[in-house]
Amino acid sequence: MNDTDAIVISTVQSCALTRFLKTHVWAPWCRLHAWVLLPFGGKPNTAGKKLSRYERQEAVTRFILQLSDQQLATGLAILIAALSNQCALSVYEFQVAFALAWFSSTCHLVTLDCLKDYFIKHAVVRNWRVFGMLVLLLLLVYTLILTMASIDETLPVACTYIYFGDKSVVNSESIGLYVIACAVLTVVILLWNYIIRIYWSYKRTDGKATFLERSMFQITTRGMRKKYQPSMAEAEYMISEAVLEHRSEQRRRKLDIIRKSNGILHRLHIFDRASKMYGESFLSLGPTVTFMISYGFSQLYVDRWDHPDIPVHIEKSLGFGQITPIFLLVLPLFAAAEIYYGKPSIRNMV
Repeated sequence: MNDTDAIVISTVQSCALTRFLKTHVWAPWCRLHAWVLLPFGGKPNTAGKKLSRYERQEAVTRFILQLSDQQLATGLAILIAALSNQCALSVYEFQVAFALAWFSSTCHLVTLDCLKDYFIKHAVVRNWRVFGMLVLLLLLVYTLILTMASIDETLPVACTYIYFGDKSVVNSESIGLYVIACAVLTVVILLWNYIIRIYWSYKRTDGKATFLERSMFQITTRGMRKKYQPSMAEAEYMISEAVLEHRSEQRRRKLDIIRKSNGILHRLHIFDRASKMYGESFLSLGPTVTFMISYGFSQLYVDRWDHPDIPVHIEKSLGFGQITPIFLLVLPLFAAAEIYYGKPSIRNMV
């Protein structure tokens, strides 16, 4: 998080509603929770139960990582199964499969916001995950286009290719501009979410030189390195110092432009800098995630409950396909509990 996130957090924490909830809701809940655990061996304010900040972060990271991989695999499984049965599935069933895969994709994208540092440290597994994300993205776009251009929700999906873009089987008039605009906007937002998170998975946040900065330094100092032949440690030190100096110079130059400008141009420069700081903040991910969740719920409502006349049998009982995902949600909890309730010596070795 950057300064924008810190300002928003401090503002929320200082408001009257937050102080009221902390005093009259959170504090009584903590006392009640501590006394409820007493019969089970828990004690309020037990020092031995407290974990360090690093240990808590490690436990949460393990939980989120397990959930992330689970949602990525679930989305791929749903879409691959739907695409491989296009001749048997109706358009309505295809739309329901797309809605489920959309939720899996949204959950996976949200987890990536908390795993940036992990991906920087584990580049190989990150590349494999990015490959899976790109495959899921292509399948989502393909499925979205088919669901938007479907004409009869009782027909098999494979038959929609014959009437693709028509309003109905008997009406060859093209679908409306509104439907096309909605599909294009949804695809753009979906692509933007994936591009941003893939970019952040490769962007270093520890201040060290990026791959591009390192490459530019190698090119511009080739003659100097041949002449003086520095060691590996010396070369690494020069790269870090050059990168820090370059970033400082860029920042000073932008601030000078803001300071020397006047009137409307001054406000535009301030707005440009503020928008860039907002774009690099954790807060900026909220609106797009909110849209994806709202879009998923609206599509699920339209496809599941707003089609009473479609002659499609809907299975409402809890079968293997419904129970298995519920039990799979327990696995990330086990991964977090393994660290949280592990022995201190084991936690310190992580």
